[in-house]
Amino acid sequence: MLADTEETLSNESKSETDKLYRFRFYQKTVKYESGAVLTGGSGDASLIDYANQEMECFFGSDELNVSNIPDSLARFASKFFRATLRDYRGFPAELIPSIEMLIGVEFRGETSYFYGRETTSAGYRRPLTYR
Repeated sequence: MLADTEETLSNESKSETDKLYRFRFYQKTVKYESGAVLTGGSGDASLIDYANQEMECFFGSDELNVSNIPDSLARFASKFFRATLRDYRGFPAELIPSIEMLIGVEFRGETSYFYGRETTSAGYRRPLTYR
């Protein structure tokens, strides 16, 4: 997974940042097996950072069903976007933060990729899995 390092802060300023977020997770319910997550996103930078931090907590929690990571991730995304964007209901689309994310998950020697996009009209689109 690759990403550029330029982040737009406003119409007049940009900064350089690492746009890939990575972390390991451990599942104590499955004999302490571990996995790794790598994410990249575009859109509202603070919302992406918040999503990454919440996702890291989610992957370390009992809410993650390691036997069905795609469904667990879809439930996380739906809950996250409802909680963070519900206050924008009724705002013009250009004022509502939006993000797109690519998420790579490695667990038990298998890697899956998920693409998710928040849309203001239809809510979160269920992640697509590519193996």
